[in-house]
Amino acid sequence: MFFGFLIPSITELIYKYEQLFIKNQLKICLPLVEVIIKSIEKRFEKILSDQFLTIAAISHPYFKTVWIKNQVKKDLAISDFKNTVLDMFNANRNESTTDKPVVDNSEDEAEDSSFFSWSNVTIDKLQETSTISVENEVCQYLNRSPTKKLTSLNEYPNVKKVFIKHNTPLPSSGPIERVFSVSNAILTKRRGKMEDKTFFVIFCNFFKI
Repeated sequence: MFFGFLIPSITELIYKYEQLFIKNQLKICLPLVEVIIKSIEKRFEKILSDQFLTIAAISHPYFKTVWIKNQVKKDLAISDFKNTVLDMFNANRNESTTDKPVVDNSEDEAEDSSFFSWSNVTIDKLQETSTISVENEVCQYLNRSPTKKLTSLNEYPNVKKVFIKHNTPLPSSGPIERVFSVSNAILTKRRGKMEDKTFFVIFCNFFKI
């Protein structure tokens, strides 16, 4: 289960309740349905407007933007997604350039720049070209039909990096709660004087770390 499942699941749940309310399939329980819809929207208000979770959903190839019913919200989400992919691309490019050895070509550049008219704009054009290629990648990704195959992200390297960043956090506290329960089982009242090293060894053996 990825982080990207969260908002689409909530919005789909609200949508299904709204369909029950609109189609008037229920007569006695209609007020209950209305209360449920309002309760879900109030309970998950911050989550539904969270940009990180929205990007996580869009970067998942199974959801993309099909779960966004409102066109205005969809346009805003696409804009945020494009900016996120561009920021990721620029950050990775800056890291790669800082890792490369710096070669001093100041004398050559000084001689060339005094003669060639395009020398000052070459870097800017390269940056513009890179930006356009990233935007094209995002457009191609969004225009394709949703798929459950995560391997499709291999065709979109920059989108894949955004997916990894936004979908790898654990969506539940289950694993953390399991750690606490195991810790309580190890550190009992009779083991109150247990040293940290001993506790760590037992803990690692339990989880086979």
